[in-house]
Amino acid sequence: MNLNKYKVYYEPFPYMVFEDVFDQGFYDKICKEFPTIEKLEALKNKVKNEKKQEKFIFDNNTTKKNEFINFIKKSNNIKLLYNYITSEKFNNLINEILLKNHIDLGISKILKKKSFKKKIFEFLFNINISTTVEFSIMKSNSGFLKPHTDGSNKIFS
Repeated sequence: MNLNKYKVYYEPFPYMVFEDVFDQGFYDKICKEFPTIEKLEALKNKVKNEKKQEKFIFDNNTTKKNEFINFIKKSNNIKLLYNYITSEKFNNLINEILLKNHIDLGISKILKKKSFKKKIFEFLFNINISTTVEFSIMKSNSGFLKPHTDGSNKIFS
């Protein structure tokens, strides 16, 4: 994973766009292992009669949690990616890149804590840092939208 090529934007809020994160061969392997639509679970709109595109997800927070975990275990390349992006090493790297570009989310104190101290710190200050991996697809008129993020609570997507 290459996180050296990126652009930083500060308006309307700080965000970064990384380019060429994966070499083409690894990217192709991940695409081949991407779960089929049958594995994904349809999300219901939170607001009744809201006109939104249908979204389908597959993660460890849905009713298909066990199926998701088994999928990760059986998918060689996705498992490599999953293990890396859920690691402490990756969290620290992302935080370093953000800080280097004057984006301080205040998570340095938490990342430096050891396991027990980290749990106490998170409990006392009601701060939780976790990594969630989600596969999602959004239907559009002519097929599906490519993976993207629009959640303000996502640090890396």
